[in-house]
Amino acid sequence: MLVGRCREVLDVMRARGISPPQPNRITRAIRIVEGLNDEERLARATSSELQLGSEAFRTLWEFFFIGYTWRERGRVGGPLTGTRLMALFEGADSSGADSNPRPRSTQFELYAASGLILGGADVRDGEPDIRFLYHGSYRGVAAKRVSTPTANAVRK
Repeated sequence: MLVGRCREVLDVMRARGISPPQPNRITRAIRIVEGLNDEERLARATSSELQLGSEAFRTLWEFFFIGYTWRERGRVGGPLTGTRLMALFEGADSSGADSNPRPRSTQFELYAASGLILGGADVRDGEPDIRFLYHGSYRGVAAKRVSTPTANAVRK
Protein backbone atom coordinates (compact mmCIF):
# COMPACT_ATOMS: atom_id res chain seq x y z
CA MET A 1 0.00 0.00 0.00
CA LEU A 2 2.86 2.40 0.83
CA VAL A 3 4.40 1.80 -2.60
CA GLY A 4 1.07 2.69 -4.24
CA ARG A 5 0.76 5.88 -2.21
CA CYS A 6 4.33 6.89 -3.12
CA ARG A 7 3.52 6.37 -6.79
CA GLU A 8 0.50 8.66 -6.36
CA VAL A 9 2.72 11.35 -4.81
CA LEU A 10 5.16 10.99 -7.73
CA ASP A 11 2.27 11.46 -10.18
CA VAL A 12 1.07 14.60 -8.36
CA MET A 13 4.61 15.99 -8.32
CA ARG A 14 4.98 15.43 -12.05
CA ALA A 15 1.58 17.04 -12.68
CA ARG A 16 2.72 20.09 -10.70
CA GLY A 17 5.98 20.45 -12.60
CA ILE A 18 8.45 18.55 -10.41
CA SER A 19 10.29 16.11 -12.66
CA PRO A 20 12.49 13.71 -10.71
CA PRO A 21 15.57 12.39 -12.49
CA GLN A 22 15.60 8.74 -13.54
CA PRO A 23 16.72 6.63 -11.82
CA ASN A 24 16.36 8.17 -8.38
CA ARG A 25 16.39 7.13 -4.73
CA ILE A 26 12.58 7.00 -4.45
CA THR A 27 12.00 4.75 -7.47
CA ARG A 28 14.87 2.50 -6.36
CA ALA A 29 13.33 2.28 -2.86
CA ILE A 30 10.01 1.31 -4.46
CA ARG A 31 11.74 -1.53 -6.34
CA ILE A 32 13.52 -2.71 -3.18
CA VAL A 33 10.31 -2.77 -1.11
CA GLU A 34 8.36 -4.44 -3.92
CA GLY A 35 11.04 -7.13 -4.06
CA LEU A 36 10.73 -7.80 -0.34
CA ASN A 37 6.94 -7.94 -0.64
CA ASP A 38 7.47 -11.22 -2.51
CA GLU A 39 7.17 -13.81 0.29
CA GLU A 40 9.65 -16.24 -1.31
CA ARG A 41 12.29 -13.57 -1.73
CA LEU A 42 11.69 -12.24 1.78
CA ALA A 43 12.14 -15.73 3.25
CA ARG A 44 15.56 -16.01 1.56
CA ALA A 45 16.71 -12.44 2.24
CA THR A 46 20.10 -11.89 3.82
CA SER A 47 20.60 -9.51 6.73
CA SER A 48 22.13 -6.92 4.36
CA GLU A 49 19.07 -7.17 2.06
CA LEU A 50 16.78 -6.74 5.06
CA GLN A 51 18.81 -3.72 6.23
CA LEU A 52 18.54 -2.20 2.75
CA GLY A 53 14.81 -2.96 2.78
CA SER A 54 14.43 -1.28 6.15
CA GLU A 55 16.14 1.87 4.85
CA ALA A 56 14.01 1.78 1.69
CA PHE A 57 10.82 1.49 3.75
CA ARG A 58 11.89 4.46 5.91
CA THR A 59 12.69 6.46 2.77
CA LEU A 60 9.26 5.72 1.31
CA TRP A 61 7.39 6.45 4.53
CA GLU A 62 9.09 9.83 4.94
CA PHE A 63 8.64 10.61 1.22
CA PHE A 64 4.93 9.81 1.42
CA PHE A 65 4.46 11.88 4.61
CA ILE A 66 6.28 14.87 3.09
CA GLY A 67 4.48 14.49 -0.25
CA TYR A 68 1.08 14.23 1.39
CA THR A 69 1.77 17.36 3.44
CA TRP A 70 3.02 19.22 0.36
CA ARG A 71 -0.05 18.22 -1.63
CA GLU A 72 -2.58 19.01 1.11
CA ARG A 73 -1.00 21.90 3.00
CA GLY A 74 1.96 23.19 1.02
CA ARG A 75 2.03 26.95 0.61
CA VAL A 76 4.22 29.72 -0.71
CA GLY A 77 6.87 30.70 1.82
CA GLY A 78 6.90 27.32 3.52
CA PRO A 79 9.79 24.87 3.63
CA LEU A 80 8.23 22.45 1.11
CA THR A 81 9.67 24.08 -2.00
CA GLY A 82 10.32 22.42 -5.33
CA THR A 83 14.08 22.81 -4.86
CA ARG A 84 14.04 21.16 -1.45
CA LEU A 85 11.68 18.41 -2.64
CA MET A 86 14.11 17.56 -5.46
CA ALA A 87 16.72 16.62 -2.83
CA LEU A 88 14.49 13.67 -1.87
CA PHE A 89 15.43 11.98 -5.15
CA GLU A 90 19.19 12.23 -4.65
CA GLY A 91 21.55 9.99 -2.74
CA ALA A 92 22.38 6.34 -2.37
CA ASP A 93 19.99 3.56 -1.37
CA SER A 94 21.56 3.25 2.09
CA SER A 95 22.88 5.90 4.42
CA GLY A 96 26.18 4.01 4.74
CA ALA A 97 26.75 4.28 1.00
CA ASP A 98 25.97 8.01 0.83
CA SER A 99 28.97 10.20 0.15
CA ASN A 100 26.84 13.34 0.56
CA PRO A 101 24.55 13.57 3.62
CA ARG A 102 22.57 16.53 2.24
CA PRO A 103 19.69 14.58 0.62
CA ARG A 104 18.92 12.60 3.77
CA SER A 105 19.42 15.67 5.96
CA THR A 106 16.97 17.63 3.81
CA GLN A 107 14.54 14.71 3.89
CA PHE A 108 14.59 14.71 7.70
CA GLU A 109 14.16 18.50 7.86
CA LEU A 110 11.12 18.25 5.56
CA TYR A 111 9.78 15.30 7.57
CA ALA A 112 10.02 17.33 10.80
CA ALA A 113 8.47 20.37 9.08
CA SER A 114 5.64 18.19 7.73
CA GLY A 115 4.78 16.95 11.22
CA LEU A 116 4.59 20.52 12.47
CA ILE A 117 2.53 21.63 9.45
CA LEU A 118 0.03 18.78 9.81
CA GLY A 119 -0.19 19.68 13.50
CA GLY A 120 -1.36 23.15 12.51
CA ALA A 121 1.85 25.13 13.03
CA ASP A 122 2.85 28.05 10.82
CA VAL A 123 6.17 26.74 9.48
CA ARG A 124 8.65 28.72 7.43
CA ASP A 125 11.94 28.03 5.75
CA GLY A 126 14.83 29.51 7.72
CA GLU A 127 17.79 28.98 9.97
CA PRO A 128 18.83 26.76 11.51
CA ASP A 129 16.76 24.36 9.38
CA ILE A 130 13.11 25.37 9.73
CA ARG A 131 11.20 27.95 11.79
CA PHE A 132 7.73 27.81 13.33
CA LEU A 133 5.49 30.34 15.03
CA TYR A 134 5.46 29.88 18.78
CA HIS A 135 3.76 32.38 21.11
CA GLY A 136 4.03 35.22 18.61
CA SER A 137 7.58 34.74 17.34
CA TYR A 138 9.31 32.36 14.98
CA ARG A 139 11.57 29.80 16.66
CA GLY A 140 14.29 27.86 14.90
CA VAL A 141 14.40 24.07 14.79
CA ALA A 142 17.65 22.26 14.07
CA ALA A 143 16.33 18.97 12.65
CA LYS A 144 19.18 16.45 12.77
CA ARG A 145 19.04 12.79 11.83
CA VAL A 146 20.96 10.59 14.25
CA SER A 147 23.65 8.78 12.31
CA THR A 148 25.64 7.12 15.05
CA PRO A 149 24.82 3.91 16.92
CA THR A 150 26.48 4.93 20.21
CA ALA A 151 24.61 6.59 23.05
CA ASN A 152 27.67 8.62 24.07
CA ALA A 153 27.90 10.25 20.64
CA VAL A 154 24.18 11.08 20.74
CA ARG A 155 24.57 12.75 24.16
CA LYS A 156 27.36 14.95 22.81
